[in-house]
Amino acid sequence: DPLVSPPRGIGAAGAGPLAAIRQLVGLVRNPGEGAGLSPGPEAISELVERFARHGPAVDLRLPDGPPASGWPPEVVSTVYRVVQEALTNVARHAAGARSVTVTVTHASGQVRVEVTDDAPTARRTRPGGGYGLVGMGERVAALGGKVSAGPLPGAGWAVVARLPIPAQARP
Repeated sequence: DPLVSPPRGIGAAGAGPLAAIRQLVGLVRNPGEGAGLSPGPEAISELVERFARHGPAVDLRLPDGPPASGWPPEVVSTVYRVVQEALTNVARHAAGARSVTVTVTHASGQVRVEVTDDAPTARRTRPGGGYGLVGMGERVAALGGKVSAGPLPGAGWAVVARLPIPAQARP
C-alpha cells in the first residue's frame, strides 16, 4: 500500500540534504567558541589537572620557557582546543586507558601537539558519530595545519596536530 510504506528511494533522496544539514550544523555548532580567549600553557595545565582528577594519569610535556607569548591568539586557542578535544575523546572512547601523554613542542615555524593514550585498541568503544575529530581538523586546517589520528602499534591511540606559526609571530 503506497500510503503505508514510503516509496523506494526516499531514503536515498533524503541522504544528500541530511548530509548537507549535518555539515552546516557542524560549521555553526560553536560559532563563538574561543572568541576573545587565548588560553596559554597555564590553562592547558589546568585542563590536564581537571582531566586527571576524573580519568587516567596525564603526563604533560610543554616546551621550556613561555613559547605561547609569541604565538598568535588563534594558534594558542587552537592548541588548547586540540588538547581539550583529544582528552574528551580519551574519556569517551578509551575505556581501560591507564595513562595519557600530552606533548606540545615548537620548532621550525610550527607547533606540534600530540596526545596519546595506552588503552587496549581492541577494547576501545565505538565512535559516537560526533564531530570531535572533524571539528578539530577544521579548526587546525583553518590555520594551515593538519591533524592525524589513529591507533598506535600494540595498544593506544594518538592524535597529532601540526600548526604553522606565521613568520611575523616567530621570535
